[in-house]
Amino acid sequence: MASIPLSSLPTLILLRTKAPPADPAISQVSVPPVLDPHQGTSYNPHFQAHQDLLLAAHKVEEQREAEVEKYRGVKEKMESARRVVTVEDGGAAGMIIDIPTEDAQDEQVPDSDLPEPKKPTKRKTRQQKVKALHVKQEVCRNAIGLKLITYFDCS
Repeated sequence: MASIPLSSLPTLILLRTKAPPADPAISQVSVPPVLDPHQGTSYNPHFQAHQDLLLAAHKVEEQREAEVEKYRGVKEKMESARRVVTVEDGGAAGMIIDIPTEDAQDEQVPDSDLPEPKKPTKRKTRQQKVKALHVKQEVCRNAIGLKLITYFDCS
């Protein structure tokens, strides 16, 4: 193997480069990227950590119960506004029906204002599809022949 003299190789000049500056937004973040779980959630928690976790869960449950209790009065008012139908009234025993008002009868829409339901479309046969394709191709060729369009996919 022939050796190449070092003088014939080009010399390389190494330049010292500076590292790019760090993003200032990243250096200003003081929140840890992942929140540590509560100590009471581990498999073998300390007694006090477990009690703290149970107390926090109990407070959340108490807030939820207070929210339910807050709207319980509204629900009771709504239930008392309905009347219970008896068998003599023509309904089933224990059935709850709203009391009809005069406005409720006026809100009924006459049948003539309702739109007619759409009829289901029939599926095209193969012969109808082929005929439609031939008509489309013929129209396309005529339009190109009359110079109405310059190019169109006639397939």
